[in-house]
Amino acid sequence: MRRIHNLLLISARIIEGEPLKVQLERVEMKGRSLRWLLGKIDQRRVYYLSGEIQTARIEPVANIDRYQPVIYSGQTMTLRYARAQELGPWLDLVAAKGEVFLQFWLKPGEQPVVFEIGNEPPEDAIPAELRRFL
Repeated sequence: MRRIHNLLLISARIIEGEPLKVQLERVEMKGRSLRWLLGKIDQRRVYYLSGEIQTARIEPVANIDRYQPVIYSGQTMTLRYARAQELGPWLDLVAAKGEVFLQFWLKPGEQPVVFEIGNEPPEDAIPAELRRFL
């Protein structure tokens, strides 16, 4: 049985306050894990991860009855405004391909985030103990 969900906004609320500035960083994830990416982020900052990553791990389709910041279906992981505390089971999956967009939400007067990936090579997805069997 296939369910189709059409979600429509029926109300909105505007909260008065100072405007936020959004800083967006694109991160190529091939050969990298979410744990690696989180290690690069200053966890004191307000940030959200969005994007899609394909891996070799297969899991059943996620529960589609409610919104989830991480959806893992087949070999594709979709992130929608995910935070570190929501990524636990998937932190060590290494991406075969994909990208993540990292948003930092900055309050007025806050300095932009310095975010650099550096030149470190992607993680080796094959443990050294298993290399001899290749």
